Amino acid sequence: MFTSRLFPPCFQTQPSESMESKFVIPEDAINSIRCSLCDNYLSVPPIMVISEDGKENQCGRCQQIKCRAYMRNVYFENIARFLSFPCTFKNCEERLPWGKVEEHEEVCPYRTIRCPLYYRICNDVIEVTKLEAHFIQCHGTNIKYGNMVKELIVGRHDVFLLIVDNTQFLVNIYTTDDFSVGVFSVAPLDKYKKYDLKLTSSKCSRLSVFYEKQKIVHYNERQHCFKCSVNKCTLEHHPYSIPYAEVNENADKTITKFRKDHILGLLQTPESVIFSINVIPDESVEVETEEPTPKEIMSQNNSILFRKNFECPICKEYMLGPIYNCLTGHTICVSCKPQLEKCPSCQAEFSDSRNFSLESLMENVEVPCQNEAAGCKFAGNIEKISRHEGNCPYKY
Repeated sequence: MFTSRLFPPCFQTQPSESMESKFVIPEDAINSIRCSLCDNYLSVPPIMVISEDGKENQCGRCQQIKCRAYMRNVYFENIARFLSFPCTFKNCEERLPWGKVEEHEEVCPYRTIRCPLYYRICNDVIEVTKLEAHFIQCHGTNIKYGNMVKELIVGRHDVFLLIVDNTQFLVNIYTTDDFSVGVFSVAPLDKYKKYDLKLTSSKCSRLSVFYEKQKIVHYNERQHCFKCSVNKCTLEHHPYSIPYAEVNENADKTITKFRKDHILGLLQTPESVIFSINVIPDESVEVETEEPTPKEIMSQNNSILFRKNFECPICKEYMLGPIYNCLTGHTICVSCKPQLEKCPSCQAEFSDSRNFSLESLMENVEVPCQNEAAGCKFAGNIEKISRHEGNCPYKY
């Protein structure tokens, strides 16, 4: 049977009229299950254990970062798919089901990015809806409206905020070693997906080079960090930052690159170049009305599956910490581990690695009684549930 242990109430169940429940993680509990790299919640799969002792986990947002992955935390994921999670961004009050978090974070109105003008020594973190106001207040010369025409001195790096029809774009221009231009949509791509680029000599307006229908991409700060592209970023959750420079090559295909000597030769070697950027509307795109996300409600069948994920696969009792993993990620309770040399599921050996993220869920979870459908409204932690269910008045 279970060792006596009192769990703090945490995962609240909210019975509806149909006796269904959904499981919500309060802020004070979810803070213990965060990604070791980006410090965001472990709410985006796959969840990987990346330390030998099992204390460090990597969320799916960071999967492009090449860490030593010891195993996939399958049992944590099996339980997490029954839960709803808060949005990563501070001012958002949305609660999101497993599998929907990453999609929401791309369009969240409270999504934040670091100011892309790092070379101006601006380290502000800004909500995307306030990006225009930030540029107006702090970087007025780097905001443009409509199609952009800008003369730039060769040998510099510049970032601009371009606004067309209330749509925000970040324009990243290098004229240092070689020339490169990238146009990034701050919001997910909708009407504008291509742009035309024209480079004109500052000496003679008749000398121009054209690049038509270049691709616009949705700006993802992890993938498109402008500071990473010049090898100055040190953030551990950016796959192209300095800590991963030796293992991750920044093969960025989202920008237009061209040889500096070739362009300057065609333009008769001017000291500056006039960049003209014209974003092109896709007239074939019809703006779709966003359908509301249906509420993620747990049925009685799902409630049974949810509880089964807390059971030891050997003794079928609820698992309490410490919970151990085999070398491929299957879990076992502390009582059964000494009795087995190999995992019965895959025949791999058991290690001393513990599943700390799963233990954190176990220690803070409240579940409804298995007789909920019969009318029982009791909900409690694992210890209380195990005691209650043996004497539940709604049993049978």
